[in-house]
Amino acid sequence: STVGTDNQNITGSSLSGTNLIIGIENGNSQTISLASLQDGTGTDNQNITGSSLSGTNLIIGIEGGTSQTVNLASLQDGTGTDNQNITGLSLSGTNLTVGIESGSSQTVNLASLQDGTGTDNQNITGLSLSGTNLTVGIESGSSQTVNLVSLRGAQRINDLSDGKTGPGGAVFLGENNVSSAYTRNVGVGNWALKNNTNGIWNTSIGNTSLVYNTIGERNSAVGDSALLNNITGHRNTAMGAFSLYSNTTGSYNTALGYSAFRDSTSYSNATALGYNTVISGSNQMHFGDNSITEIKGQVNFTTYSDGRIKDNITENVKGLEFITKLRPVTYNFNLDRQNKLMGVKDDSDYKEKYDIEKIKFSGFIAQEVEKTAKKVGYNFSGVKVPKSNNELYGISYAEFVVPLVKAVQEQQDVIQNLKTENKAKDEEIRLLKVRMDKIETILNKK
Repeated sequence: STVGTDNQNITGSSLSGTNLIIGIENGNSQTISLASLQDGTGTDNQNITGSSLSGTNLIIGIEGGTSQTVNLASLQDGTGTDNQNITGLSLSGTNLTVGIESGSSQTVNLASLQDGTGTDNQNITGLSLSGTNLTVGIESGSSQTVNLVSLRGAQRINDLSDGKTGPGGAVFLGENNVSSAYTRNVGVGNWALKNNTNGIWNTSIGNTSLVYNTIGERNSAVGDSALLNNITGHRNTAMGAFSLYSNTTGSYNTALGYSAFRDSTSYSNATALGYNTVISGSNQMHFGDNSITEIKGQVNFTTYSDGRIKDNITENVKGLEFITKLRPVTYNFNLDRQNKLMGVKDDSDYKEKYDIEKIKFSGFIAQEVEKTAKKVGYNFSGVKVPKSNNELYGISYAEFVVPLVKAVQEQQDVIQNLKTENKAKDEEIRLLKVRMDKIETILNKK
């Protein structure tokens, strides 16, 4: 048994005059004066003469030589670990104040147990406890009952007005949470998983998180309104207020940050990292909002390029024909125009927000690169074409390495051909010089 493991159980009691001394397990004690409960005469053999505690039985000695026993077992939680044990008692007039381990207290007015005059026939003759009802017998033959349920506190989650448990370890805490706690779900917060029906293994922590989920499973939502509109999507992870807010059927998504991946409804296998990061399709990974000016790491990004995973390998890359027609430019970004085109709502306000507009970038215009590639018949993978009205053109500058390498190879072939041609011409010139020298010699002999 683990009873009394928090050093707050009652270990003994003794009576000195009208003072009741309660011993506590941790070595402390509490003293209560019971003088106000006596009639002040001591002549009817009904005054309390002593008390003792045996286990959970409280034995009250009566002046006439009799005693009364009360079993207090129902007032303990059986573990001593829930911060609900009695830590102290005090009597002020007819008010009995019971201190609770958690720091709170309960007060019971015992005035009704006295007659107010100090006359006889009003001493306590017996005590009994039934459940949480304490019945106090009076010498006159009457009795008083006090319900002590308020001193116990919640013993289980189901005892809480806003708590539920269910099969498979399901736990719910918060106002207006799920009406029927389905298997293996955890919901903490107002309206968390409120409409869940058959969804299992979901974790919802935060106000209205996963509120509309019905059959989606293995979702994790942490933050106010995280995955709020999810209905059937499964295996999504949303960390941050309003993250994956609009997702309804998309699955295998990850969003980290306030309002990350907020407005997409049905994309899958996409990841958004950072405040207000937008996703424009499935199988994407985006970092940060449109104000980000740097993405750093210790090493370069590595792309899988194993020959064993490649089919349809063909040497048809355009080189000089493509590269020489490109137009390199410098430019600045317009942040507000970019957010408007992408449908991004950004109400953030900090002094560095528009720093990206101060940077003079070098690069290409994506639409021009796309046009040039089509013109020379090159299916170039370096241009990312929008799939929706809210998506922008993009360029993968690393992809330009391949046609640049091809252009250098072609240029090297041209240089090598010129060297061969020059060598042949040098030989012709040498032979002509030899002939001229012979002709000159003949002429000089004449």
